[in-house]
Amino acid sequence: MFIVVSRIENREHYIGWFSNNKLIINIDKSFYTIFGSTILTKNVQDLPLNLNNIQLKKSNTIKFLGVYLQSNLL
Repeated sequence: MFIVVSRIENREHYIGWFSNNKLIINIDKSFYTIFGSTILTKNVQDLPLNLNNIQLKKSNTIKFLGVYLQSNLL
């Protein structure tokens, strides 16, 4: 599942949506990435994103529908 969250506050909305639609997020396969140019993202600290009190891992590359996306979009 690929979710774009433009603001950290929106994550509660998505968690509620999953719950209301009887969907379960696999925490072991869940991670986050920050998209942007290398110059803009190199100084960004890791975000403490948690789902069900488990911290998500940061990844610079994600696979979505067989396509690999890099955080710097190259």
